[in-house]
Amino acid sequence: EHPASRSLVFCCSISHADFVRAWLRQQGVRVAAVYSGVNSDDRDQSVRDLANGNLDALCAVDVFNEGIDLPFVDTLLLLRPTSSATVFLQQLGRGLRLDEGKPTCLVLDFIGQHRREFRFDGLLTAMTGIPRGRLQKAVEDDFPSLPPGCHVHLDRVARDRVLAGLRESIG
Repeated sequence: EHPASRSLVFCCSISHADFVRAWLRQQGVRVAAVYSGVNSDDRDQSVRDLANGNLDALCAVDVFNEGIDLPFVDTLLLLRPTSSATVFLQQLGRGLRLDEGKPTCLVLDFIGQHRREFRFDGLLTAMTGIPRGRLQKAVEDDFPSLPPGCHVHLDRVARDRVLAGLRESIG
């Protein structure tokens, strides 16, 4: 039987991944960390363990952005800042693959606006397909025009910050 969730945690550096792995283990989470370095857990074995339920989470540093299909991943933790809509969408894509028995993918973005000059319009347009000129209304109305089964939820603080950023960048 598989665990309630199988998570992919995107970290920004090897030391960050080691820290997150150690912290999650202290919380009782079965977790591995994969990156190019001597303290990395074995990549292939870690993926198999996550797939078969022997791991709950896998911390990654620059190894799962593209070129791998992990359809069983149902939770993404974004702990790595990026200004690149492409990198963000690649990371998001790791959880959006269809898999039997996986009705949703939970994406927890712990970074969000890591710099004041961050442009939400580029990211949201790339993610939703909504043109820049209609983004503010879409955020205000909780993204009503997304395809069936798709939902973007922003808590109150995040929503206010996104709207402020859109007003500043779009005008």
